[in-house]
Amino acid sequence: QNPNVYGQSKKQAEEYLATKSFIKIIVRPALIYGKGGLGFGKMIELTSMLPFIVPMIGSGEAKKQPIYVEDAAEIIVRAATRIDAENKSYMLGGPETASLKELLKMIMKVKNQKKMFVHAPVWFVTPILAVAELITKKLPITREAIKEMESSYEFDYTILEKEFEVELTRLEKGIQMSLTDARK
Repeated sequence: QNPNVYGQSKKQAEEYLATKSFIKIIVRPALIYGKGGLGFGKMIELTSMLPFIVPMIGSGEAKKQPIYVEDAAEIIVRAATRIDAENKSYMLGGPETASLKELLKMIMKVKNQKKMFVHAPVWFVTPILAVAELITKKLPITREAIKEMESSYEFDYTILEKEFEVELTRLEKGIQMSLTDARK
């Protein structure tokens, strides 16, 4: 997989840490979602942007493994206080995979919205963004963000549940809690 600039910078940071002799625990969060989250907020905005339709660049079918913000925070706290986890890396992701399109459908279900998806092909949007990025840095989406949206990833979440003794929140329940004041 060819990571975007952000992914490349994280890889370089990990390579640098590998050269150091101190204790290190690396956590690699997947898509973190929850109330007040920037990325999750953008997904909510996307479902409310226009009447009757939800605009989407690309197919929206790349698989992600979102993790509920409170679960991610709990694992990070537990990782930071473990001495037996030194020099380990963990992928932080929830118990289910879902495409961006499926995530947006779950958000709309909780919000009781029914809308149609209108897709713009990546090959069409990318050159337009290339020109727009020369003019301004204040775009609602960038080519780098599209690259990330089009990347799929999946990993074994049970490692997190076993090693950190947590039960990860199911995706639909986490989205419900994120959009309401409900708690576990």
